[in-house]
Amino acid sequence: YDVSFLVPITPEHVKEGLPDVIFELQNGSNKPSTLGSLAVSHKSLLAAPENTIKAIRSIGEGGAKLEFHLSLHGIEAVDAAMGPPSNSLVAAESSMASTQGGMGHSLVAPDETPETQAILQAADELVKKVKKVNVTIIGGKGFKITKKKFGMKDIPDVYCTVKYGSSPKVWRTSTVKNNVSPEWKESEKYILSNENEVISLDAWDANRKGDDTHYGSFRVTVAKVLLSSGKIEMELLKKGANTGCFVTLSCFKE
Repeated sequence: YDVSFLVPITPEHVKEGLPDVIFELQNGSNKPSTLGSLAVSHKSLLAAPENTIKAIRSIGEGGAKLEFHLSLHGIEAVDAAMGPPSNSLVAAESSMASTQGGMGHSLVAPDETPETQAILQAADELVKKVKKVNVTIIGGKGFKITKKKFGMKDIPDVYCTVKYGSSPKVWRTSTVKNNVSPEWKESEKYILSNENEVISLDAWDANRKGDDTHYGSFRVTVAKVLLSSGKIEMELLKKGANTGCFVTLSCFKE
């Protein structure tokens, strides 16, 4: 399936007891039947190295097996008074969406039980250890002006869409209008689980009518960008062929 889910865990969950993770294998869409289930206890996740479990386990009684990657990356941060959670790190499965803020808040409140304080303190340490990567789409070149009817010129209105790892989230840059060498200098932050995470980029020409025109795409690992002094220029490919259009991006670890 190669699908990721982001599951927020709040201090309220900790007070009530961290929930176990339950996977269910179902057949059908309208009236699905459950073929089996698999439970991963929160205790085993907390005890696992780097709070990460990668496994292939049997699910149900029909001989099916499920391969999964489950990772705990922290608890939603709150202020010292245990107020509303901020937009910060959360517990999540496999590839993570970007997270921002809340990194400096303590997760421990003085009126909590010793057991709860210990869990929150461990989550606080996890937050501090998590690595992030900043991905910046800098600019492009090689986009061409085309001719339309009656001698009119169509100057590119270029934007990019970006996916990181196996996350379903799609990041879209702004549209730079009437420019064959667009500049964006727009950034997003992602959880860096490993440097082999793939950045997938597509470039498009925004059209007033009809579907946008696809210029092409490329895929590059974070490691390759970092080995290129943190900045790389990539040519867009369309159906495996060179297009003469390029996009430059950069990465740096935080």
